[in-house]
Amino acid sequence: VSDFVVMQQSHISAKSRFLQGKNMEIEKAVEDLIHQIASYHFESQTGIVSDDDIANLRNHYNRSVYQALLHSSKNSLNALKKRIGSRKGSNILGVSKPFFEVDVQLMPPNVSLSPSLDEIQQCINKSAQTVLSCYKKIKDWGYSTLPREKRANHTFFTRITKDIELVKVALLLTGCVQGIRNTVADYLNSFKEYDWLWKDDKEAEYDKFFVTNPSLDSYGKELERFKSKDKEIERVNSVHIIGALSLNTKHLKRHLSEECRSWTIQYSEKLHTRAKAELEVITEYMRLTTGKLSRKVEDLDTLGFMMQVLKEVREKECSIELEIRP
Repeated sequence: VSDFVVMQQSHISAKSRFLQGKNMEIEKAVEDLIHQIASYHFESQTGIVSDDDIANLRNHYNRSVYQALLHSSKNSLNALKKRIGSRKGSNILGVSKPFFEVDVQLMPPNVSLSPSLDEIQQCINKSAQTVLSCYKKIKDWGYSTLPREKRANHTFFTRITKDIELVKVALLLTGCVQGIRNTVADYLNSFKEYDWLWKDDKEAEYDKFFVTNPSLDSYGKELERFKSKDKEIERVNSVHIIGALSLNTKHLKRHLSEECRSWTIQYSEKLHTRAKAELEVITEYMRLTTGKLSRKVEDLDTLGFMMQVLKEVREKECSIELEIRP
């Protein structure tokens, strides 16, 4: 936004110097014409050019310059208003190149624009002010009857800014962003379906999930949900056009994808920890059982103990297979 203002100020400053140069050329040409007319010797006394006639001639060309400058100011402000109007295009084809590139960023707890719409409006206001202020540098030579020191203080700025139509356009520019404010808000609200990614506490949500005594399939469904959201985020357009704004969502998409991966890692690590603990229980059971079965049978009591251990192993065999299945 700041670059846009600086670019406009530099361009307008160069054009104002150009206009002032042309303005001085016209003034000099008019004075040369008046000098030629005034110095011409007419055959009859009735052909003498009066001071009023000279003043009318000078005022005629001065008004022509004023009208040209007024026309240029209206064209400039109307062109700016037309480009920044409330066009609601949503793709990069078939519309003019946007004036402003805006980042859509995650600024918890909301998704926001950087720069904001208010900052963009201020930028437009400054550009309009720069267009009008350039006429402060263009001298109004319609006050030739005034002393030279007073004449230098008069510019076309005062006359141009009194034009009602020009004032209306300037006022419309001060609220031109308002026309797309609701459209932008609707677009930003479309990301609310992902706000749980950064708003919900991962540890607390996992605790709620864990108290349901989830199965391996339940873990799989949760991990698939995170993966599905990540793919959905990838499909979001990286550039979205609204009026004169080009909304860049690359940073937002990267941030949301990182949040998805964070949720995936959270559940994967918890699942790994739970599986490791359960595997250690099974491993310890197998170690103790193997030790029991390794005892030497020397009497009936030992034989009965061994038979009891084998019975327990057969009863537990099915549940062990379920726990360690791939």
